[in-house]
Amino acid sequence: MFLGKRIWLKIKLHLFLKAITLHDWIGIKISTTNLFEMLEKIHLQNFRCFDDQTIEFDKFNVVVGKNNSGKSTIIDALKLISNVIRYSPYRSGSLEPRDIPFSTTNLRYNYRDEETLIFARFSDGTELEVVFPVEDKPFANILKNGKNIKNKLLREKILGIIPPVRTFEEEEEIQSKDYIRSIMISHLTPTHFRNIWHYYPDGFDEFRDLIEKTWPGYSITSPQVRTTADRIDMYYSENRIPREIFWAGHGFQIWLQLMTFLVKLGPRETFVLDEPDIYLHQDLQKKLVDICRERTNQIIIATHAVDIIEEVDPEDIIPIDKNAAVSKRLSTIDEVQTCINKLGSYQNLKLINFIRGKTCLFVEGNDFKNLKKFAGRDSAIGCYLYILFIYATRGAAKWEKEVQSLDS
Repeated sequence: MFLGKRIWLKIKLHLFLKAITLHDWIGIKISTTNLFEMLEKIHLQNFRCFDDQTIEFDKFNVVVGKNNSGKSTIIDALKLISNVIRYSPYRSGSLEPRDIPFSTTNLRYNYRDEETLIFARFSDGTELEVVFPVEDKPFANILKNGKNIKNKLLREKILGIIPPVRTFEEEEEIQSKDYIRSIMISHLTPTHFRNIWHYYPDGFDEFRDLIEKTWPGYSITSPQVRTTADRIDMYYSENRIPREIFWAGHGFQIWLQLMTFLVKLGPRETFVLDEPDIYLHQDLQKKLVDICRERTNQIIIATHAVDIIEEVDPEDIIPIDKNAAVSKRLSTIDEVQTCINKLGSYQNLKLINFIRGKTCLFVEGNDFKNLKKFAGRDSAIGCYLYILFIYATRGAAKWEKEVQSLDS
């Protein structure tokens, strides 16, 4: 089927009406979020595995690479940027040890005896630079319009860093409230999960609602302190049968932590997810991204999970190349195929999309680009187009051969 102007307008209307129906069916909210203070780019110089690297961000970003490619280094840089913004009203410029979320032992690229620079720029013009001199203490500057700024309003721009998660401990002792506050959103959350909701119950109703909506048949109750021991328990219910959270499947344990992070962080300009795919089925990975999109203007995901990579548009994917000056976004499905092959997977993306699709829509020339622009990646129309397998032909004269190639 090839698209004249009149047919094209009919397809637009048809897709719009179908999208509204689909939106009502799956309950996906059409995004009306504006872009405000997103992170535009970071520049890493003489920092760990990077000699000189620039990464530019958009609204949705999937940072991919094999093990030891530099993904963790980028996440550590984003954590540092978040901490500098958070603590800037209370610092004179120099950084304190608690501000630095990583070891500085291997700070410099190939042990090069030069200063290390981490730079970030936001879409409202705010610029942040963190400098690690060779001899002196590290320091940070936050600039806007060439002027140094330090005030508590910067806290609204904090990146929401969602750390890696793991399964719960079987037994959990009561800890001090101050200690729990210091580790509430960190790699120690699984160890002290019950303590977190015991001491800081704010947002628990929202947390429970998220669990009930995203995991049908399940619910969660507040922690309970044992009367005979210095221990704390927390129960969930599966089809109204209560069980301690340690007895839950690994996927549900991970989901409890992720939803806790989102509730405790609250709305953020940017969410950063560090390998959120652990223990999560593909459908839950999609659901997590949808929930994050409702709460933020920008998402940065670091992963090497093929299930996530194959679900997003090529231009959303940023393969990390520590030997290049700039890590560039992909632009075609063939580049995505090459990317996942380098990660050790040999899934055929074109075949996967074709098998998943319920409709095959043939377009010619630039019609595919026009269709994508109309749909938009964040609209319900875009969700509807996901069930279409879009096949771009190379001219009317060759379309019969294209169909024959699909049949074979």
